[in-house]
Amino acid sequence: MAADGVIVSGDSTGTPVELEILQQASHASRGAPVLIGSGFGPATADHLCPLCNGVIVAAALKRDGRLCNPVDLQRVAQMRGQFHP
Repeated sequence: MAADGVIVSGDSTGTPVELEILQQASHASRGAPVLIGSGFGPATADHLCPLCNGVIVAAALKRDGRLCNPVDLQRVAQMRGQFHP
């Protein structure tokens, strides 16, 4: 039975995934989508986007990068632009 997708995360919430681990997951996924589950944001998007099919984000889309704040539409537009230039 094959996986529907693979989620790769850093060591803790907000910690970026290691590039080597992400590359290994992409290779091992056998065509299944690879999603980044933590640590994705404006500072990491440029080098992580080419290595994944999608991301799971929360705080990275909030004002000041804080989960308790409301969604920041500028951050949303910036991150969307990373996937759809």
